[in-house]
Amino acid sequence: MSIVPPNVEHIVEIWRRVLGDSVRCWVVFKYGTVVTSHDEVHSPEEYARNIIEEWGPVAPGTPLGDFNVEGNDSVPGWIVTYYHEAIMNYVEPEDIEEGKAFHMLVGLIGRSKRHADFEEQEIVHVECRGPSED
Repeated sequence: MSIVPPNVEHIVEIWRRVLGDSVRCWVVFKYGTVVTSHDEVHSPEEYARNIIEEWGPVAPGTPLGDFNVEGNDSVPGWIVTYYHEAIMNYVEPEDIEEGKAFHMLVGLIGRSKRHADFEEQEIVHVECRGPSED
């Protein structure tokens, strides 16, 4: 399976819709993997690279191979989550051959994107909101 990087503006808009104000900072890698932080971090890029370095490689039969597939009302397609709650992938309906969308395939596609981002570690977008006023 060949993994193609998504259009940056498109995947950023997807993550904005999915994440809303639920996280403080989020970082998007080349293949669409997002790493989130609920807390203020000094360097979101460094934080995200550390997370993807430790939790990005795929190792079937371990927590690094596990995934969950969830729908999201704000976007078509699926969100793939992992053992580490800060890492997610978005799988577009177009990523799946028509009629073949089942959770195992969706999860494997998301996990492949995560692994590609682990290998290249190219950050394409960083977004942080200001300090909370509560």
